[in-house]
Amino acid sequence: MTIQKSQNTKSKVINLVSIEEISEIDASAETVFNILNDNLNYPKWSLGAEEIKQIGEGKWLTKSRIGETTVTRKEAVPNERLIFTNEGSPFSEVGEFITPKGDGVEVMVRGTLKDDSMLEKVRKPTQEFLKSLKTYAEFLESGGNPDDYNKNELITIQ
Repeated sequence: MTIQKSQNTKSKVINLVSIEEISEIDASAETVFNILNDNLNYPKWSLGAEEIKQIGEGKWLTKSRIGETTVTRKEAVPNERLIFTNEGSPFSEVGEFITPKGDGVEVMVRGTLKDDSMLEKVRKPTQEFLKSLKTYAEFLESGGNPDDYNKNELITIQ
């Protein structure tokens, strides 16, 4: 087999940077996964999400405080992980990983950035996302009615 390189081809080295944030949540893996897997419901519980519209199978347009992002589901393993690619976001890819821990779970959000210049800009929103998820999941796990949930009343970010 012979491989020919086009004269118009350019190579580029990309130095990707990852950020990881972890939260322990007193809820089942199933509860947490179901919340994360319901993209259209994010504005109900996530401080950063303002509006989400499905624009295709496994694809959403997300409007948040930091702008508009097109999110595409790349992988979903029930009760374990979700992985998304993003266009128009500092993150090129985001993974949400659920691991059983005691009576609850540990959730890790790992975001891949194109470079480290956005690292500090995304740290607080990522922490807020996990705090929002924790508060909502624990509310539901304790028998709370989703219709009674108001993210603005129940979440305080330190």
